[in-house]
Amino acid sequence: EDKSPITIQLDDIIKSNQTRPGFRLEFGSEVIVEGRNMQRVLAMDEGLVGAKIINRNQIQVTALRRGGTFLNIWDEGGRKTIYIEVVFPKSDEQRTDAVEATVEHERPFRFTYSNDYNTYYYGAKGDDIKRQSYDFQETFALEGQSPYGYVDTMMTTDSNNGRSQVSTYTLGLSHVPLQGTKDLNIRLFDAVKGLSPLTMPTTRLRGIFADVNINDLVGVSVIHGQKLSYFTFILQGTKSSVDSYIDAARVTLFPADKDTHYAFNVASAHGKDHEPYLTKHVYSLEGQQKLFEDFLLSAEYAQEKESQSSLAGLKWQKGQMTSALNFRQINKDFTTISGYPSSQGETGLMWSTTMDSEKISGETVFDLYRQYLYTNPNDPSAINYDANGHLRISLLKDLWSDTNFYYVHT
Repeated sequence: EDKSPITIQLDDIIKSNQTRPGFRLEFGSEVIVEGRNMQRVLAMDEGLVGAKIINRNQIQVTALRRGGTFLNIWDEGGRKTIYIEVVFPKSDEQRTDAVEATVEHERPFRFTYSNDYNTYYYGAKGDDIKRQSYDFQETFALEGQSPYGYVDTMMTTDSNNGRSQVSTYTLGLSHVPLQGTKDLNIRLFDAVKGLSPLTMPTTRLRGIFADVNINDLVGVSVIHGQKLSYFTFILQGTKSSVDSYIDAARVTLFPADKDTHYAFNVASAHGKDHEPYLTKHVYSLEGQQKLFEDFLLSAEYAQEKESQSSLAGLKWQKGQMTSALNFRQINKDFTTISGYPSSQGETGLMWSTTMDSEKISGETVFDLYRQYLYTNPNDPSAINYDANGHLRISLLKDLWSDTNFYYVHT
């Protein structure tokens, strides 16, 4: 009788109409799972199945103990998850001993707890010293791998002078195994999110967020959230959230290429508490392109209402030396959806250089710009010159020299 293991195709399992794609495997038996460019295999429950990569296109799975477990396999299409149920043999034939196999097992879910406490006492002396205030913060977190992605959840409670509330809570599911996608991530409730410097710098939101990479060709990020207050306990009675909402999206071409990619960003805001000095609609075009071997070109152009702004940069890197030219043109009336942009009202050029070696490290920055928002009252058209630098020289193992310089001309 032929005892060689049967062979099944990974794609056939995934594409089946089963609610939970997978197969049954008799105790002590083996099966060969075939795919394309399989790089890693990961079993959820320790001891149920053994798995080892035979070659880039084949994985051997061995049934070690009765039960059921999920098996994650990474191939050229990303991660795929199948369910394997180990059952007793249909006959009383002699069971083969389970052979030792190279298998990686997931860690179980992990629960963590932490707290932080501080208090303030004041008084002239001795018995006159009384506690004036106290703050107590607790954080509860649970995280771990599931068949549907990596789960993380967290909640933080704050107590201030006897008043307590849940200040932060979040739930995330990362690297969801969905056919044809990579890095599908979903988050509910609280998060710090941003799009780009000229559309939506990072801000605290409570809502729903998702991003996905579709076959390394297109990346999509979607944001819908309510703004959160930063000063809940400073002003008694302040709500943790306000009636201000942001809807934003980002579409990226070639999202997996860290050197060359292009993006379109759009964001809008609504609600009676949206800051009146901030725009309600803004969009931008953003891109990065590698030039030759050592140069990287980047740029962003943004438009809101009737004003526009732009950024551009050229970076050179060779070994431990980096040098960059960065241009900015930020209209004095330009705002983003979530705050003022950096260098608002400035048009200028900055040249920065860094060097980092075993003995010598340093950085220099030269900035030449004109200010249109906060001008010099004696010379509104003045050109500003700023320069600063830092140099560290290692003399001995625990001895070094630091030199800094600063220059400002406005």
